[in-house]
Amino acid sequence: MMAPFTTPTPPSTKGKKPYKSWLKDGVNGGPSSMDVLVNWLSKKSNYAKWKGDDCERIPKKSLLESIIDEMREVGIYHRLAKDVASKISTLQANYRLAREWKEVDGKKLLESGATEEAVHGKSFSFFFFFEKGTQINFFY
Repeated sequence: MMAPFTTPTPPSTKGKKPYKSWLKDGVNGGPSSMDVLVNWLSKKSNYAKWKGDDCERIPKKSLLESIIDEMREVGIYHRLAKDVASKISTLQANYRLAREWKEVDGKKLLESGATEEAVHGKSFSFFFFFEKGTQINFFY
């Protein structure tokens, strides 16, 4: 007796989603995910909340929802809370690297005759995003 014919199960399409640039995902010429995130973090009160400086701590989940809401207001719907949290962590790590580089290697360059402007530019090239010719400092 022959086994009944069964249709093979197609491979799961659930997997890793394609990467979308944080700098190039603006909708209809609007701000990118990075623009929205940087604008949110650039407000001292928001970054203080993120760091937990306030006496009344706000759960990070609520803060992430606030950022995602701002992204959705400009048509960006593909970012998840974990993506935003990871990007903030990366930005903070890059900032620390830039600061440490300036304190160690930058100091050596200054002592060897480099200008303050050159050292500053190099250290913050690790950290600043140059979009449309504008430097944005993420943290205070």
